[in-house]
Amino acid sequence: TELGALKFADQSNTSTVELLRTGSWLHPVYGKLNITKEKLQNFGKNFNDKVRQACAIDIEHKPENGAVGWLQGVKVEQSTNANGEVYHLFGDVEWTDEGRDLIKSKKYRFFSAEFRDIYKDKKSGAEIRDVLMGGAITTRPFMEELAEARANCESIPQIQQRVEKVFRFSDAVRSERIARTATLAAA
Repeated sequence: TELGALKFADQSNTSTVELLRTGSWLHPVYGKLNITKEKLQNFGKNFNDKVRQACAIDIEHKPENGAVGWLQGVKVEQSTNANGEVYHLFGDVEWTDEGRDLIKSKKYRFFSAEFRDIYKDKKSGAEIRDVLMGGAITTRPFMEELAEARANCESIPQIQQRVEKVFRFSDAVRSERIARTATLAAA
């Protein structure tokens, strides 16, 4: 998620960030990542059920350096593009002053979620599917297509409308390229 446009109203340190969305990616370390609607719903349920005590946001996936934010809540939302339905996992993040300053200065502009497909509970040993571990502000996100995040100026439906607008623009550009290619091929 692009963080550069975060707006912190009235010295607030909270924002809504798109954590993940449905789709498939090929990660150089973890292999194929397939994020489904069910997986996003599981992340939400497990977060709300407090499978983990807390989800910290750190810098560049280095938790040993402390947290710059804390995930407070998550919600799955739907949008539609030319390829059909897309589901998004949004998170409400409470940033520390350091996190807020790093984002406002644009030193870090992106968000990257951390999760486990299978999480082993430390007390019971039970294996739990689809657990958010936290996330990081970063300069090089793996999932580059996540929506730009904003704080305190948009509700989740407003963010969803912005995401849909991006999809419509992307679809229009794709259609124009196809038409141009067909015209060139016919010539």
